[in-house]
Amino acid sequence: MFGLREASGNSLPKAYGGLYHRGIMNLNCFVVGFSAALALFAGTPGSLAQAPAQSPTTRVVIMVWDGMRPDFARPELAPNLCALADRGVRFQNNHSAYITSTEVNGAALATGAFPGINGIVANREYLPKVFPGRPVNTQDLMVIDLNDKLTGGNHVRVKTLPELVRAGGRKTAVATSKKVGFLWDRTLDEAARDGCITLAEGGTIPEGAIDGLVKALGGSMKTLDDHKPGRLSDDRWTTRALTEVLWKDEVPALSVLWMAEPDFSQHQFGPGTPEALVAIRNSDECLGIVVSTLEKKGLLETTNILVVSDHAFSTVSQGFSPVKVAQSAGFDAVDQLPEGKTLAKGQIMISANGGSVCYYVGEKDPETIAKFTKYLQGTDYAGVIFTSTGEPGTFRLGEAFLDAPDAPEILVSMNWSEEKSDNGTPGMVVSEGRPRGEGMHATLSPFDTHNTLIAAGPHFRVGVESELPSANIDVAPTVCAILGVKPDPRQTGRVLAEALKGMALPGLTPSTSTIVSEAGPWKQYLTRTTLGKHTYIDQGGRGTTPKNVGPAPVTSNRPVKDPATGPASK
Repeated sequence: MFGLREASGNSLPKAYGGLYHRGIMNLNCFVVGFSAALALFAGTPGSLAQAPAQSPTTRVVIMVWDGMRPDFARPELAPNLCALADRGVRFQNNHSAYITSTEVNGAALATGAFPGINGIVANREYLPKVFPGRPVNTQDLMVIDLNDKLTGGNHVRVKTLPELVRAGGRKTAVATSKKVGFLWDRTLDEAARDGCITLAEGGTIPEGAIDGLVKALGGSMKTLDDHKPGRLSDDRWTTRALTEVLWKDEVPALSVLWMAEPDFSQHQFGPGTPEALVAIRNSDECLGIVVSTLEKKGLLETTNILVVSDHAFSTVSQGFSPVKVAQSAGFDAVDQLPEGKTLAKGQIMISANGGSVCYYVGEKDPETIAKFTKYLQGTDYAGVIFTSTGEPGTFRLGEAFLDAPDAPEILVSMNWSEEKSDNGTPGMVVSEGRPRGEGMHATLSPFDTHNTLIAAGPHFRVGVESELPSANIDVAPTVCAILGVKPDPRQTGRVLAEALKGMALPGLTPSTSTIVSEAGPWKQYLTRTTLGKHTYIDQGGRGTTPKNVGPAPVTSNRPVKDPATGPASK
């Protein structure tokens, strides 16, 4: 076991298992020593050996950089983010929930539960009781309202952080440049909201609150959005809405700020392109606004800031149309039905989600499920196939924690490779709807599953890099522990005790295993790491052997060429 060392070179009194300790010498996150031992506390919030001290003045800000890859969290691109890591914890092995997409991970971050538990398994789902004609967006407020009415409030089946914090008698604020904010806080009852506002892509709950924001800021997202190259001004406007208006009188116990970038630019131009790097810098400047605002209010020392991404990102290697290829193979496949029609027995409703595709089979016809699964195993685009019935050569939905009541009968993660894009960014995926060279995610590629998480504040250890597995579903339980909020018992994540001050760390060793399913020449694998009672999906793909690839943890003493200095992308 290697000892931990301070910047001076003196040995520290004890080592944290699986953690790197950094000396705070500058903004470059310089690594000065490490421990190779893997030990962890892996309990539930109720079993903490020693909980961190809570205070009514303690606050948490969760800032989401949509689509941020951890290997781009570098000082030359994101100095404010690296400064945050300097005074806190960088999680080097964080995981997005599968499907690695926005709405799925918006719900996972908000609830601390896997999709199979919280109910949101895809960005676009086919919910025939809500809308029988085609798949719908799970973040759309009208869809949320209708499904809540139909299910008795179970569009999201687990209490979200804002709901839990308000139930504990404290205030919240949610400001997002995308509609995903409505999954965080969809409460329409103004009395229950107690004056707390949700802002999501220019809309608000309560509805009239947007007028005050527009008046105060002199514009709105819809009028400021330049789309050149992305949604930079949307993110700045949303940041100002939070820091200048929603925080005007007080900074609440919990604030959520969600950036649309670098996701938007990475989709258009691909990760690692000059346009995408500009978007990363813009998100970093928005983080700077958050930090400086807290500093001016004298609240920085009592506020915990967590910067996380919903998923990471890949470059498209091949685009295709799931409906067209299924129809050409002789299946009755559709993505929309004529008005008044419902899905017939054996008919397949296709809901494309970028790097994954959901297939809903009319009347759950077992013959069609078996036949279509066998067809998928002969394609060049399928990577990992999940089925509700456990067809030969597939995994059941529950193996990826996707077995929600409205889950599809068949779900496919697209094929991927470790190849590099034209600008040198590793990670290529097959995607519906986008040509080669643009960006996509939502697969089981490690370039999609391993995302960013950095945290700092009064409750977090200082100058630490953790290699222990963590995940987006661990954020909500950790925030509940910090704020002293009673968690929802359906949370499946864990408190990130290794990152928090004053918590005991009973030794548990992570165990990584790979399961394989075969049917004739078809072979697929799924690799997962288990830590006590908690399981993390590392990757999945064709074949039987996981690939030893993924975004490398980056520290500033590792030289990296900035693609922005190269030729402009096309």
